[in-house]
Amino acid sequence: MKTLCIIILQTIILSILVLSSVFQVSCTLTESGIHVLSGDYDTPKIVSYGVRSATTIAITFSEPVSPKSATVSDDTVTYDTVIAHDGDKTLVYTLSEQTVVGKAYSLYSEIKDAVGNTLTFSIPFTGYNDHCALLALTEIQDGKASSPTKHKLKYEYVELLVLRSGNLSGLILSSAYDGLEQSYAFPPIEVTKDEVIVVHMRSDEEDNCIDEIGADLSLASGYVCTDSARDLWAANTKACFGSSCDVITLTQSADNHIQDAFVYIRSDRETWTKVNVGKAAATLPDTVWNTNVNERGAFIVTKSSSPVHFVRTVINKGIHECYSSPSDWAMVTPSKASPGIFDGKA
Repeated sequence: MKTLCIIILQTIILSILVLSSVFQVSCTLTESGIHVLSGDYDTPKIVSYGVRSATTIAITFSEPVSPKSATVSDDTVTYDTVIAHDGDKTLVYTLSEQTVVGKAYSLYSEIKDAVGNTLTFSIPFTGYNDHCALLALTEIQDGKASSPTKHKLKYEYVELLVLRSGNLSGLILSSAYDGLEQSYAFPPIEVTKDEVIVVHMRSDEEDNCIDEIGADLSLASGYVCTDSARDLWAANTKACFGSSCDVITLTQSADNHIQDAFVYIRSDRETWTKVNVGKAAATLPDTVWNTNVNERGAFIVTKSSSPVHFVRTVINKGIHECYSSPSDWAMVTPSKASPGIFDGKA
């Protein structure tokens, strides 16, 4: 009997030791066995990340973490990486060499939290653009014409005016209604002040959808293409933009800085018809969309049929971005739309 008790006691002790080595928990013995009091089994989560410079990337986590390893690769070369803390929850990764503007890279890293939970992850990013161009949204077609008209206004497009020369790498054109999966990432090309760009939000096999990334602006010959504007094409064949409401933004992906935005809602809608649109409107800085952005702070669309053409009549220039309000925009008929030619005032 004494031997049996010793064996049972040894078994209990061994079980406690094994469990405590696998799970970081506090426990106590009860008459019924082991009772778990607390534990931390959740791995840290990535809250945000951004490219700070040509050599540094910062990542913020959901809790204090410590680095274990990190490398950066461009699929051909692997770069040495030094990791440092910027507060308990943020790690700064410094590359041994400068990245190339617009080039694709991937950061591979492993981190751990205070109790030993680990997270291994990979983050894609593009080479830092230290001379980003400043653009303004100037004309937007929302929706597809029921049939191509004599004006060839076939699919959705966005016209932009270059306010400051620079590179387009890292700029993202997106719709809160569509989501990030249908956003457009600009290619790493140099543009000059007063240049006009037309981003065609759908590609069509019947059209000559060629990205004009060089000096020749006559390469594309699809719908609404002109030799006076740089034509760029989204690799998308689905409908874009919300028919009832939307928040269209132009954002620098490196630091999520919004350069410009346009907010609209149909006059027969009392609330946002999609949660993401409402969230985007509520968080839009006043320095970009200069009004209290709610359903009545948006541009009011008085027409329900497609397509709808929005044109900007004036551009207000800020120090770091341009800004507008509903009064700076107007709706025009298809005959008055002029993609590729900015008709307003800057």
